[in-house]
Amino acid sequence: MSRHRIVEDEAPPEINLSPMIDCIFILLIFFIVTTVFVEEVGLDVNKPQAAASVSLDENETIEFLVTEDGKVMYEGEDIGVNGVGPKIKQLMVGEDVPVSVKAEKKGEFGLLAKVYAEVVAAGAQNVHYVPK
Repeated sequence: MSRHRIVEDEAPPEINLSPMIDCIFILLIFFIVTTVFVEEVGLDVNKPQAAASVSLDENETIEFLVTEDGKVMYEGEDIGVNGVGPKIKQLMVGEDVPVSVKAEKKGEFGLLAKVYAEVVAAGAQNVHYVPK
């Protein structure tokens, strides 16, 4: 009998890839952690400074309120749509005062539009709509 026996059932040798994958992940983590990110330099924007700032107090604004029941109020008094124009002309003597027209949620839009038109027709330049 021969000294070397040939065994036919042995599987061919395989290369175990697990340690190589572990090394790749460790290297990947190392490079991610040690990477220096470059900050992009943006443009410097020179913002203009206000020459004169205007502070608007509640007392410097003319306010009209259009209520849900169809009234036009100024300082708690019902003046109606026809009273808006004369009130604006009376209060805006020689200066441009901001005017705000407030309307309650369920107020009539047509009445609000009429009040706004009266304010503009009376000569107000700085008119704002303010929902209430």
